[in-house]
Amino acid sequence: MKTIRFSILFLFVIFIVSCSEDNETMASIEISNLVGTWNLDDYYYTGNSKVDYPGEPIDMDYNVETSDVNATVEFTSDKKFISQGSISYLMTYDFMGEQMHMNINNVDFNGTGEWTISGNKITISNQIGEINTQSVNQPQVLTYTVQELTATRMVLAFDITQEGSEEGINYEMTITGKQVYSQ
Repeated sequence: MKTIRFSILFLFVIFIVSCSEDNETMASIEISNLVGTWNLDDYYYTGNSKVDYPGEPIDMDYNVETSDVNATVEFTSDKKFISQGSISYLMTYDFMGEQMHMNINNVDFNGTGEWTISGNKITISNQIGEINTQSVNQPQVLTYTVQELTATRMVLAFDITQEGSEEGINYEMTITGKQVYSQ
């Protein structure tokens, strides 16, 4: 039963995690450096999820690192983005007082949408993607802080706090992480 609950929670975290806000570190983004196809080299984050599962509240800290990356993101000059490929993760987490490890292999990294820039922030919206071959339309707007952007390297940071309810289960999560790309 714990495995089923954890699997649902983890898939939800993967679904949400491509997002949000962080401290400013760059004054502005050079659009000519952004446009093009970027190879995802590293994607990692830490977080905490609290789930009010009926009769059994769950509080879990976790650390996620990519173990096999085969994914790209293309930012086009007409302000569209296309991501494709897959990622494998190694997740280390504390669950009900026990430290556990889980490998999640070949998670789809597919999506499309639009992008905008404001200062050192890049926002993607109208994201449509796939999780384990199931089409997903994510209604939220996702904002990253661009910590580094050159002609050959891009570092995107995110800091997410989200609360909600899904099918009668209340949740709260905080996630902080980075995506590192090269051209």
